[in-house]
Amino acid sequence: MARKGCIKFYRWEYNRLMKLSNLEYRLYMFYRQIVPWDLKNKHFGSTSISLSAIRLGYFSDIPGCSITMLQEARIGLIEKKFLRADENDFTHVDNMRIFQLRVPVAEQMFRLIEKGVQPTEEYIRRAEGLPIKEVRQMCQELAQKFSISSTPVPPAEHLVG
Repeated sequence: MARKGCIKFYRWEYNRLMKLSNLEYRLYMFYRQIVPWDLKNKHFGSTSISLSAIRLGYFSDIPGCSITMLQEARIGLIEKKFLRADENDFTHVDNMRIFQLRVPVAEQMFRLIEKGVQPTEEYIRRAEGLPIKEVRQMCQELAQKFSISSTPVPPAEHLVG
């Protein structure tokens, strides 16, 4: 059975994922699987695993995969805003909190991110319990605040009840 959130990204992140190289995609999916998903965990959405441990433990079966190649893939993911690194040697999966939202709400949040607006944790918490119509309205207001045109993502009939 798939972990919560792992199958939610296809609709709104597909175009971004298609721009990744094979190794970048594998590394990103690896990070998404190993980071803690529990919001109560102080390291939610982040890990301190080293690239050498990743290489030896998980990527050793990929021909020609070296630590240098993994480092280049990690840097590429950071530049493309899939991951971010901090001063304590932790690697964070960007927007991890959004992966736990209901699909229609997550789609609205990622639409904002694609337009250059990063929703705050407070904004995400407010949107979490609202009906999708109110979330769309909030997204439009936030986009207007930053003077970005915001066309709501059309709902997927099989996802909206």
